[in-house]
Amino acid sequence: MVTDLTHTVQQGDTLSQIAAHYEVSIDSLLEWNHIENQNLIYDGEMLILLPDGLTGGEEENYTYDAPVDVDESAGFTQAELTLLAQLVFNEANVEPYEGKMAVVHVVLNRMASGQFPGTVEDVIHQKNQFSGSAHLASKPVSDENMQAVKDALNSPDITGGALYFWDPSLSSDSYMKTLDVLKVIGGHEFLA
Repeated sequence: MVTDLTHTVQQGDTLSQIAAHYEVSIDSLLEWNHIENQNLIYDGEMLILLPDGLTGGEEENYTYDAPVDVDESAGFTQAELTLLAQLVFNEANVEPYEGKMAVVHVVLNRMASGQFPGTVEDVIHQKNQFSGSAHLASKPVSDENMQAVKDALNSPDITGGALYFWDPSLSSDSYMKTLDVLKVIGGHEFLA
């Protein structure tokens, strides 16, 4: 029975062992964590064990009793905080702390804009929006990145309303060149 929301992969773990330990199916773990190859999980990777709002399906008899940590997170679930921290790792791990917060603000700005989906997960996994978003579950969650997420959720937008960001030294995307640069932080330009 699932009693934790996440599991941090340890050296030697396999997806089948994790599934058996938490009494969930391998297919559910693959789906919840957007894993394409069940043989590729990584030491330090944080796996979501039970997505928020799970109802029905083969896991309908499982309960989730552990508290969801939302302190200082403006009402976001632990799963959403983890996904945001994994996005920060993927998109801004080498950027300054302010740049990590700015990536979170772009997600929040998109959610509020009406031009993008309205949830953290849907914004992050929207097709062709963030590099490597299908593999975020394999990204580690560092204390610094999680703190940057929480700080961003509890501070005013530092991007000036940006809906996009990019590193112009790594991409030549012609659409991004048509947008207005609102702020530059580290190697990223934040755009609208």
